Amino acid sequence: MSEPIWSWLSEPLALDFANTVHWHGFDEVDHLDSPASVRDWLEHEPHALPDPGALDRKSHGQLLLLRDASRRVMRALAGGEPLPVDDVNTINECARAHPTIRRVDPETLGSIIEPAAPSTNVLIGFLAATVVGLLTDPGEVARLAFCTAPNCGGLFRQSRPNQKWCHPDCGARARAEATGATRDTGTARGTGQRWHGQRRARDSYEHGTVTMNTGQ
Repeated sequence: MSEPIWSWLSEPLALDFANTVHWHGFDEVDHLDSPASVRDWLEHEPHALPDPGALDRKSHGQLLLLRDASRRVMRALAGGEPLPVDDVNTINECARAHPTIRRVDPETLGSIIEPAAPSTNVLIGFLAATVVGLLTDPGEVARLAFCTAPNCGGLFRQSRPNQKWCHPDCGARARAEATGATRDTGTARGTGQRWHGQRRARDSYEHGTVTMNTGQ
C-alpha cells in the first residue's frame, strides 16, 4: 500500500480505527482486509499502538468484529439514533476477553501495554479499551460527527458547533456534488417542459386545432 491511503489518519485513535472503512462512490473500502493491511496501518497510525505479534485469521477476524461494532455504535451516537445493543455487547466482550495492563517505562517514562491474561491479544485489548474510553466520555461523544461527503463516510471530532464535514476538501466535494445535482435537475425540468410543449402542439395539429397565443 502507498502512503496516500493513510494520509487521513489524524483523529483520536478510536476514530482512526473506526475510519479504516471508507466510502468509494457507493461502495465501502476496507483498509484492514488482511493481516498485512493491519501491519501497514500500524506503521502509519500516528498514535502509539502495541505490537500484536503474529496476527492469525482468528485474531484478524476479532479485530474486524471490534472495528465494525465500534463504527456502528459511533455512527448511531453521531446521528442521535438508538444504540445498537448487540454492538455495545461486542465491544464489552472484546475488552473483557483481552484485558491489558498499562505500566510506566522507567527509562523513557512512556507507557507500556502488556497482556493481563495468557489469551490476550494486546492490540485488540488496547483498541477495545480505547473505544470504551471514547464512548464513555460525554465531551467526546458530544463532538462526535459523521462526514457524508462523497468518497468519505468518516467519523470525526467537531472543532466547532454544527461542523458538517471532517475536512475542507470534503466540504468542497459535497458542495460541488450539490451544485451538479441542482444543475441536472434544472436541465431535466427544462427538457421536460419543452417535450410537453411539443407534445401539446403535435396533439393539437393531429386533432385539427391550433392554439394561438394572443398575448392576453
